[in-house]
Amino acid sequence: MEKTVLHLDLDAFYASVEQLDNPALRGRPVIVGGHSSRGVVSAASYEARAYGVHSAMPMARASRLCPEATILPVRMGRYRDLSQQVFAVYHEFTDRIEPLSIDEAFLDVTASIRLFGAGREIGQAIRHRVRERTGLTVSAGVSFNKHLAKMASDRAKPDGVLEVRRDQVEDFLHPLSVGELWGIGQVGVGKLEQHGILRVADIVRVDEDRLKKLLGNKAGEQIWRLANGIDEREVVPEQEEKSVGAEKTFLQDLYTVADFEKALLLLAEEVGRRIRSKKYGGRCVTLKVRYDDFTTLSRSQTKSMALRTTAGIYQAARELLERTASADKPVRLLGITLSRLENDNAGQVELFADQQEARREKLDKAVDSLRTRFGANGVVRGTLLDEGSKE
Repeated sequence: MEKTVLHLDLDAFYASVEQLDNPALRGRPVIVGGHSSRGVVSAASYEARAYGVHSAMPMARASRLCPEATILPVRMGRYRDLSQQVFAVYHEFTDRIEPLSIDEAFLDVTASIRLFGAGREIGQAIRHRVRERTGLTVSAGVSFNKHLAKMASDRAKPDGVLEVRRDQVEDFLHPLSVGELWGIGQVGVGKLEQHGILRVADIVRVDEDRLKKLLGNKAGEQIWRLANGIDEREVVPEQEEKSVGAEKTFLQDLYTVADFEKALLLLAEEVGRRIRSKKYGGRCVTLKVRYDDFTTLSRSQTKSMALRTTAGIYQAARELLERTASADKPVRLLGITLSRLENDNAGQVELFADQQEARREKLDKAVDSLRTRFGANGVVRGTLLDEGSKE
C-alpha cells in the first residue's frame, strides 16, 4: 500500500486563539508579539496579513503597515493548552505523529485508512473534529510523502484541504517559483535565479550535476529530488522528552529582588503546569540567567525527590538565583528547566512524606484544570495579579 501522509497546520494559530477568546476581535487585524521597541511579530491574523504583516517582522514595522491592528502579547500557556487539545485529536487517528511546532505536524495515516477512509477523508474528519472541540481551524495537505503534503497544506490555507496524488505531481509542482520549494533558502534561490532558473519546471530540466555545482553536492541533490516530487523521509514520532523548561526575555530589565521573585514564580508555574500535564516530575533543576550585558550563566541542583509542584520548583530556582554571580546586575532573561524526568506514578501524592507537598500538588492540579477550561489567566495568584494581567 502506498504511504499516505498528512501535514496539518493550524491557521494563524496565536492570532486565531486571541480572536477565539475575544469575539470582538474576529474579522479585525490582530498581531501577536513583543513590545514595539524590542519585539517581533509572532503571529498575524489573515486580516493583518492583507497589509503585508508577517511573522518575524519587527513590531515597529508591522505597526506602521497596519496601524489599526490590535497588538497583543504572547500567551504561551493558553496556546499550549489548545495545542494539546488539537494533538489529542490527531492521536485519535494515528500514533505516527511528528510535531514540527506547537501548531504543525506530520501524520502517517497509512495504517489508519481501513478504519477511517482515504487520506483526504481523514484530513477532513480531523479538521471537523478540531473545529468542533476547540473552535480553531486547521489546514490539511495530503500526499504520498512529507514534502508534497507540506506544500499542499500551504496552498490549502486558510481552512482548507488539498490532496496531491502521484499523477498530479507535475501539474502541481512545475508552475511554482523555486522559492516555494520547502526547505530552499534565500541564498539558494538567489543562485538559481541568477542562472535563469525561476520555476520548479526549470529545475527539472536542469542536469542534476549542474545543480550540484551551483548549490553544492548535498543541497543540489536534495533540491533536484524535491522538484521531482521525491522525498523518502519517514514520519518520525515524537521521542520521549528529556527536559521541560520555560524562559522569558523581559521588555525591561529586572533590577530588584521582588521583580526576580515574581518572574521566577511565573516561570515555575509554567514549568509545573507543563510537567504535570505530561505526568512527569523532574529531579534536576537548572536556572538560566542572562544579564543586561548578555553574559549568560546557568546553575543546577539535583533533588532527592522529583519536583512537580509550582512551590517546589520555585523554591529550588530561588535558591539557585542566590548562588549566581553578579547578582547585582540587571537581568534581561530568566529560565527554569527540569530534567532527569521520572514518571508521575499513580498514587504518588499519598506516598509523599511531606503532606504539605501532597496538598500543594492537589491544589496545583485543580488550578491546572481550571486554566484548561478558562485560559491561562483564569486563575492568577494574588502576588502575580499585576504580572498576570500583562500576559
